[in-house]
Amino acid sequence: MNFFYLVAATITILLLEISLLKSQDLFDTEYLFDDFHYTNFINPAPFDSSGSIFGNNPWITRDGIVSSRAWQGYVYHDSTKQHPNTTIRFDSVGVQLIFNKGKWEPHPHPFIVSSFLFREGTYATRIKLEALKDPDKITQAYWLWSSTMFKFKDGDDEIRYWAEMDFEWNNGWYHDGHPRLKTGCNNYSGINILNTDLDCICCENGKLTGYKQCVGEYKGRPLIGDRWMIYVMRVDKLGNMIAFEILSDEPDVDYLIYSGESYESDSWLQPYTIKNYYPQYDFQTWYSMHSIGESALNGIKEEHKIEIDWFLYTANPRTGFSEIKSKVNELKGMNISRINTTFKPLSNNTTSFVNNNITISGPNEVFTCEIAMWNIQPLYKGRHTYNLDYSYRAFINDSPTEWFNVYNTEMKIYISPLYDSLEIKLIATDEWELPADTLNKNVKVIKLADCFDDSNLKLTKVFPNPVLDNLNIQYFNSNSQTTIFEIYDFIGRKIYDEQAESIVNIEQFRKISTSSFAQGIYYLKIIGGNRSLFHPIIILR
Repeated sequence: MNFFYLVAATITILLLEISLLKSQDLFDTEYLFDDFHYTNFINPAPFDSSGSIFGNNPWITRDGIVSSRAWQGYVYHDSTKQHPNTTIRFDSVGVQLIFNKGKWEPHPHPFIVSSFLFREGTYATRIKLEALKDPDKITQAYWLWSSTMFKFKDGDDEIRYWAEMDFEWNNGWYHDGHPRLKTGCNNYSGINILNTDLDCICCENGKLTGYKQCVGEYKGRPLIGDRWMIYVMRVDKLGNMIAFEILSDEPDVDYLIYSGESYESDSWLQPYTIKNYYPQYDFQTWYSMHSIGESALNGIKEEHKIEIDWFLYTANPRTGFSEIKSKVNELKGMNISRINTTFKPLSNNTTSFVNNNITISGPNEVFTCEIAMWNIQPLYKGRHTYNLDYSYRAFINDSPTEWFNVYNTEMKIYISPLYDSLEIKLIATDEWELPADTLNKNVKVIKLADCFDDSNLKLTKVFPNPVLDNLNIQYFNSNSQTTIFEIYDFIGRKIYDEQAESIVNIEQFRKISTSSFAQGIYYLKIIGGNRSLFHPIIILR
């Protein structure tokens, strides 16, 4: 009898643990999700907008015009503007693109890129493509892509680096009118503009072709056009192996079109290999899609439409088809439109360049927060760029010069929702005009708390965290008789705003109801006078 009681108790405990794990799964499992079904402002979205760039509007390709789309951290580049060279440096997991002052080159076409770091996992998206008319052809690429043509100096050598890996479809026609499927990758790198060109075509005209990097099995012709399909890409071992699948989510047609491990490349898909050649540089890839309308005669003339239902990334490269659909249904059932839980700490995220990270110091004078004018937006999770306005002055023969103002300087920071303090490196984008021997240049690392969390404004305690229905805040404000409380969602939209009268120099308490907030990651901002503080919070349901 005792045995059965023990078994029953064990089962009960296991069920409770499973239930608890399920409630925590939103934050324990790494994934990105976007259902593309919320408000869009402009298509493509401008730099400072929130919301899906697809929105509810179809994506249209016409007249051979290149269209590119991506998600998770939108940055819009206008082809009419010039963009600077980039320097690139590595870290252990992913990468961060850094713009440096240097020779400026135009970007080839307008595009939207993603700040999401290329990593191991399963990528899936549900897409409906409009059928094409013979002989029109169009390239739809579901791709991982490095920055457009890195070009930088390495000693006396000029090095270019560009890489692209495509999963392309609707790329032409067979003799019987079926569109063919093509997967491909390109790699360009070299010294003194002497580039190599690698193009892997793994599947064309019903046969597996291409170079030695291409392996896999062709399962059948893709029945593309006027139907919803799920495109799956699996990346294993940090890009060493990549596999593709196209599946129909129609109940009676659940088939596999192409599967296999592709692109065992030693060029760009293995960051550690590149790191051996260029250890001082960073390398970034973007997960994206693009579309090029083309035909034998100057491109298609009619509009070709794509509809996007959802996009999902999971950290497990072996996530099954049924599990993908189950996870999407779960997230939609929780009314989550967009979420990112892909945080991983980086082992060397404080790597610095002496020439780029700069403070000015002289006799009895050091760059400090007191002479800085900070312009900080809501602190999003992950690697992001913020603008910093600050002032400085130099010393010549022990005498200070006038104050110099520097505006819109890039500040690179890495943020974890679990961290309350941050280390920030200042990256100067302007070159100094004064003679080098008149300035003492050195790297200085400061803490955000040194600027904001001082005796004038403090967040003594924020609890509980994670929070369910009520967020309790203990704070201290001696800057102002008014304290402003704001809450932002994880993509930076302000969803809560109120102010309270404060008793100066006395610790106070504030309760904010969060019962109407959806489950997810948020940021609390408290403002007192000219000071502000941020604190990450997690809401569970």
